[in-house]
Amino acid sequence: MKLQITGESRRMKLPNILWFIIGVHLMSACSKGGMNNLENLQSDIDVGSETASDVEIYYTDSLSVSAIVYASSMIKFNTGQKKKIFPNGVRVLTFDRQQREASYIKSNFAEQLNNDDEIFLKDSVYIENNVGEKLYADELIWSKKNNTITSDKKVRIVTSENEIRGFGLISNLSFSEWELDSVSGLVESNNIVQ
Repeated sequence: MKLQITGESRRMKLPNILWFIIGVHLMSACSKGGMNNLENLQSDIDVGSETASDVEIYYTDSLSVSAIVYASSMIKFNTGQKKKIFPNGVRVLTFDRQQREASYIKSNFAEQLNNDDEIFLKDSVYIENNVGEKLYADELIWSKKNNTITSDKKVRIVTSENEIRGFGLISNLSFSEWELDSVSGLVESNNIVQ
């Protein structure tokens, strides 16, 4: 007696044989020793850093959005000194308690150390509040915990009436209430707090 196998029936059996071989390999890989090898391999991989583009980060206070950070790119370093870097800078919109836009902040570079409530804004920092007051600085520190911005570097503030230069800035995040130490510039006397 002769057994004849047609081409069509051989094609049907070939995938079944392949699936059987693949299944046996998967089961052996998932055995206890195989899983340990996979876990060891995963723990040996050093990710190093992650990158993201077109980033939006929302900060909230009492269930209300207090700020939105926009960045074209972010690099998160997972080894060594863990931190997030925004190499192309950030744009930040801040909001008051009524969810109205309170200020606009931008910088050409930003950095946040992990587990730290401070974001360092550097390189051509600019802030404009909702009444048109503008701040120019080389560097600011944004404290998310205290909802403040500070700087011990030189800053310049331009209002509708004055241009003020100084050091030692302390301000709320919306830049509606601010103080300067070591002030210079022309200021109308009715704007000076004694």
